[in-house]
Amino acid sequence: FTQESDTTYFFDISPAGFQEALVRWSAFFKSPLFSASAVGRELNAIESEDAKNRQNDGFRLSQLQKSFAAEGHPQRHFGTGNRQTLLVKPSERGESARD
Repeated sequence: FTQESDTTYFFDISPAGFQEALVRWSAFFKSPLFSASAVGRELNAIESEDAKNRQNDGFRLSQLQKSFAAEGHPQRHFGTGNRQTLLVKPSERGESARD
């Protein structure tokens, strides 16, 4: 799960396979595969999560609290992205979601 400033990952592995599993798992961070289909799937998941969050009172309260932070302060940034912020707006600026 992802929170404001960190993401937590869980996986189960036997102690005997830990070293090899750690090498494989760390490759996702050292050399991520941002294929077009993988980016598309991730954007769909992010869009779905954002739609769910917008209906959650706790999330809405958090966004309201952020609006009271000082202009320019990192706390004022939005908490999640969506297709508009991660694909449409960057594309309008000539940027790619895969870069």
